[in-house]
Amino acid sequence: MLSNIFAQSELTVIGGYNMSKIKYNDDDVTEMVDVDMRSGINIGIEKHTGSLIAGASFVQRGTEVEFEVFGYEFSGYDVYNYAALHILYPIAMGTGLEGFGGLQAGFSLGGETHIEAGGDTETEDIDADGFGIDAGLLVGASFMLNEKFGIRASYYLGLTDVAKDGADDENYKNNTISLSALMKL
Repeated sequence: MLSNIFAQSELTVIGGYNMSKIKYNDDDVTEMVDVDMRSGINIGIEKHTGSLIAGASFVQRGTEVEFEVFGYEFSGYDVYNYAALHILYPIAMGTGLEGFGGLQAGFSLGGETHIEAGGDTETEDIDADGFGIDAGLLVGASFMLNEKFGIRASYYLGLTDVAKDGADDENYKNNTISLSALMKL
């Protein structure tokens, strides 16, 4: 009976690997700070609802940075955790292959920042209240290997500032490449 309920639900579980980095609003800041990708995870569920795909997930974004202040070199990374919702428009591209495009909005669950300088490392929690809603475009493609399992590649382009109250020129947006596995329930 339980298998019949899941078969009728058409839910898909998604889980995978994220590679994220930030893009500063001001190119002058970008010239002073070396920004690189930071890995994270994504896990969620989604369902085809009519002509759209609706989903919810836990998404980790973040970045790695290196910069110099008064001759001292600093390096570190941030991890941003989000509860995210997405609405996607699927486009059939052949047997088992489906492209998609749509919107994703992430609601902050907080995060961590790690800074290393002169051999000392400092770690701090980042409060969720300091984040705005992380909204942007999500595009990609899914390929079903068989009726139950598949793979997905996607790109997220953040359109809103990450920090809620940051100065506009020092604020930034998230960008994420995701590689995920799919399992239809």
